[in-house]
Amino acid sequence: MILTGLANVGLALASGFRGFGMTWALNGLVQGVGAGAVARVLTMWYTRKERGFWWAFWSTSSNFGGFLAPLVCGFLVSNFQWQAGALFPGIGAIVLGFLMIPWLRDEPEDLGYTIEHDPKGSSSNSRPAEGDEKDSYFKLLVERVLFNKTLWFLAISNCFIYFLRSGMRSWHHFYLADTQNIRVAEAAYRVSGMEIGGLLGTFSSGVFSDKVKGSRIPVMLVYLAGLAVTILFVAVFPKTTPLVDSVAISMLGFFVNGPQCLLGLVAAESVDRRIVATATGILGWISYLGAAISGYPISLFVNKMGWNAYLALLLGSTLGSALFLLPVWYLATHKR
Repeated sequence: MILTGLANVGLALASGFRGFGMTWALNGLVQGVGAGAVARVLTMWYTRKERGFWWAFWSTSSNFGGFLAPLVCGFLVSNFQWQAGALFPGIGAIVLGFLMIPWLRDEPEDLGYTIEHDPKGSSSNSRPAEGDEKDSYFKLLVERVLFNKTLWFLAISNCFIYFLRSGMRSWHHFYLADTQNIRVAEAAYRVSGMEIGGLLGTFSSGVFSDKVKGSRIPVMLVYLAGLAVTILFVAVFPKTTPLVDSVAISMLGFFVNGPQCLLGLVAAESVDRRIVATATGILGWISYLGAAISGYPISLFVNKMGWNAYLALLLGSTLGSALFLLPVWYLATHKR
């Protein structure tokens, strides 16, 4: 967090293409480090039956940030110079980072607490056997991450989720503008409801998964089924009222953000607790490939076959994500 703040301050003070490029790349690099560290801390401090709530609570921060950032930075840029939009948030991150240092601990044992993890949970929920404590990081990486079938199934499933989520964020306002003959600005305003639905979907998925004693795969499959139904509704009724549009878009955000939240949690729970950060990092890397490649195929299909192809890609990605969750569910049920 402190390095992120420094990178933002550097961005505000930078000049020239090279300076902007270096500080922007550094900002992305240090921001990406945080997720794995937080994932490990959450798996250490909370049991399987309560972890969904706190994981979802943490995940909603991206929705809140996505909502507040344009408002705060827009105010700063409008009333000062553009540099204020990076400078003041950067200073805030630095101050907050230093304030958190005395309070943060990696494990509850560091403060004398003992967390009774579920013995039926994954290996990340309990301490390793005494003889395994000396395993090298490379051995853990190879045996429990790179050869972990569950993790790779989850990564591919999440790749589909990021593909359709990024696709909807980038293209749905164009879809509305073209199919309903409205201005792009109005369409973008309607699509903004996706973040509100995503916030509710993220939080509710974690709570529901705790209510079913940490069985998170069935919850994700229910959300994906809801996502498929919503996409079909949009395809069957392309021209509706603004209210129906807003509700449908909010439901798209609701149903896609639920699985996105829980996939990371299931990945963290599927590996040894000492390599949770590495596992979630690999999951995120594969997932963001889906977001990165979504633009070209969607543009190609829409250009060649129209907007029905866009909806077909969204539906296909939903089914693909569900398909790769099924073997994870099978492995989890038979392992227990």
